[in-house]
Amino acid sequence: MRRLQFLIAILTMLLASFSPQANAQTTVNGALVKSRCPNWQTQVEQIRSEKTNSKVITARHRGAFDKQLPENSLGAFLQAFDQCRPVIETDVRMTADGVPVIFHDTNIGKMLRKDYDPESNEGPNERLNSLKFGELKSLRLVRPDRTETSFEVPSVEELVDFTLQHEG
Repeated sequence: MRRLQFLIAILTMLLASFSPQANAQTTVNGALVKSRCPNWQTQVEQIRSEKTNSKVITARHRGAFDKQLPENSLGAFLQAFDQCRPVIETDVRMTADGVPVIFHDTNIGKMLRKDYDPESNEGPNERLNSLKFGELKSLRLVRPDRTETSFEVPSVEELVDFTLQHEG
């Protein structure tokens, strides 16, 4: 699994290095908008600069999730990018039919079953690798208060495309 995660990270960096866009841009309501954040090339140069040699670089683990945006959702990753935090760290799991998806836990209850109680560990909590990708995509991620969102579990392919599209 670590090898797959490493390969995905390398692939993402390589694809980003061939991006034709010189400045960070994003789409808002269908319109292309220039980001207030430096583009990824500028950020890499800032990291490499001797002036910032002691600077702490952080990655947003599972995106910039909060009470409204569930972890490992495309919304949480976009929020991280919008906060000028282009580096994200995530987890990859495999579905029953071999599709790599973005998901932290080995079981789905905490993030996909609103009638599961994470504190008592009661309620439906199937293993992620027991579900096929189509079954997983039919479910919606939940917030910490157990309310359902419009977000679904992204595949690795969807995350790579999304990251490139949003200059992450």
